Amino acid sequence: MEWDSRSAARRWVRDVCAEINQLRYIGEVDRQAIAAIAQHPDIISVDILAPRETDEGSGNQCIPRDLITAFELELGRADGGLAVAATRLSGENCAYCISIGSHSRDGLLYATVATARVSPILMAVSATIATSVALNRSRLRSQQRLRDLWQSTHDISQRITKLKTDIAVSREIGKSGTLRWDISGDGAAEWSDEVYQVFGFDKERDRPAFELILSRIHPDDLADVRHKLDEAALANAVCHLRYRIVRRDGSLRHLLSVFRPEGAGSRMWTGIFIDLTDRHETGAAVGSAHSSLTTMSRLMTVGQLGASIAHELNQPLTSMVANAGATLRWAEKSPLEQARVLTGLNAIVAEAKRASGVVKGLRALARKSEPRFELIDPDDAIAEVLPLIANEMASQGIKIRSQLGGAGATVNADRVQLQQMVLALVLNAWSAPIDDRGERVIVISTTGEVDRIALNVRYHGLWVKNELVDRQTRSELSADVTASGVGISVFRSIVEAHGASFEVRTIPRDYAEVEVALPVHWETTDLGMRIA
Repeated sequence: MEWDSRSAARRWVRDVCAEINQLRYIGEVDRQAIAAIAQHPDIISVDILAPRETDEGSGNQCIPRDLITAFELELGRADGGLAVAATRLSGENCAYCISIGSHSRDGLLYATVATARVSPILMAVSATIATSVALNRSRLRSQQRLRDLWQSTHDISQRITKLKTDIAVSREIGKSGTLRWDISGDGAAEWSDEVYQVFGFDKERDRPAFELILSRIHPDDLADVRHKLDEAALANAVCHLRYRIVRRDGSLRHLLSVFRPEGAGSRMWTGIFIDLTDRHETGAAVGSAHSSLTTMSRLMTVGQLGASIAHELNQPLTSMVANAGATLRWAEKSPLEQARVLTGLNAIVAEAKRASGVVKGLRALARKSEPRFELIDPDDAIAEVLPLIANEMASQGIKIRSQLGGAGATVNADRVQLQQMVLALVLNAWSAPIDDRGERVIVISTTGEVDRIALNVRYHGLWVKNELVDRQTRSELSADVTASGVGISVFRSIVEAHGASFEVRTIPRDYAEVEVALPVHWETTDLGMRIA
């Protein structure tokens, strides 16, 4: 390289800058620039310093204070352009600084020279290379920002794709969809794919419109849906709807929807719906199964009470036969004893009614029917079943006592289920006598309170079953499918269906008791699904 030739220097520095332009990292740019300038024979040392390294005493390279002062003065004059400053050092050496970037934001090029003055060619070459360093640093930073931006955009795109996939999967699993429409009536609307699937629309033929959605709503639900939507639009409030739709093929779907305005005063509304049809059908199937289980439990109870039932029917029938015989004898006498005949006939009617009551109670227990909740006196309902169980329990050496003190208070309950609950507690809740010598007594009592009636069944001399004690807060079915096991499971279900609660208390060496708290006022919903 002929350093005294300006043309040769221009060609050389052009090649150096071309090489720098091909580099991909800022560190490589700096090293290439330093190595190029260091080729000049007058250069003692050369470095590119960051702005923080320009103060005297900082870094490995120390710039003389007078050179810093001159350089800062030139920076002010350059007003963002190239700033160059040089100074004489001790002996025959000198040093110079050249800014890199506007206002030297990328630092400066600092070099020491083995001559008293810096040659113009060296200064021009250094300035050109310093400018190239600044431009390439800016280029590489921009490229890095673009790469970071691309990566960020790519990551966001991937997250959006994953989110869309998750939403699609959740919609498919949950059978839900979304829709938007303009309530001002210009017809603008948007549907998700699930709207077409659930409502039975053709994506190619049916243009999204909210009136088309309304056309699918069941006629019995349409007026209520329109009314609630109009109220929500006037109040600019969220609207919750539960309704049925009838698809083109005649199939019925049950939907739950939530609609809301996209902003205060916005004409655009957004809605989401969930298809509850499968849940509705499952609930109906569960309700049917529970009803069958309840009926099975009643039939098992009737089977357990076979001997008692026969006794309860035999008594009035025997009495009717005896009264009929006596009445016939009185009727054959002359003169006719009318008063005695009437007394006998009335006795026959009374015993017939007694037998009819027993049969009626058995039919109610055995019949498969939907629960019928009404205001009843629990004392009357309990009193009806006590005769059915007295003989059965007596045959097992257990006495039944009642202390019914509800004082005429009524509860909203199903009469047969309440009786079934009492039967389950008396027949199925105890496991074995505590010993062979003590008295075994089951005491059934009721107590009327302000907002509830407490039904208490106390067991003296009997062990209460573990599944009743351990699972009193659980509602799942027992694995025991005997009359006893099913009876306890149905007992828990009946308690739940009546909005009641029960508690088991045990007094060691004394007694155990089950207390059921029946609310006086109880609003029932979905009764079929509550049973079991």
